[in-house]
Amino acid sequence: MVEKTDKNILKMEECGCRRDIIDVYTKTDEKENKVGMIQTFDKYRQELQGEIDEDCKSIDNIDYLIYKIEKKK
Repeated sequence: MVEKTDKNILKMEECGCRRDIIDVYTKTDEKENKVGMIQTFDKYRQELQGEIDEDCKSIDNIDYLIYKIEKKK
C-alpha cells in the first residue's frame, strides 16, 4: 500500500497539486473517503481549468494585437 501511495503523491506533485491537497490525501483513508477525495480533486481540476481559460484569453488578446500591428504594415 505504501508504494501505491508514494506513486500517487509523486503523480500529484507532477501535476502541480497544492501541498494542502496532498496533505489531505495522505491523511485520508482511500476506502473510507473515496467520494471526498474525488470531490477535492474535481474542485482542484476546476480551479486549474479556470486558470487555463484565463491564460488562453490572454494569449488570444496578444494574438489579436499582433494581427492588428501586422495589418498596419
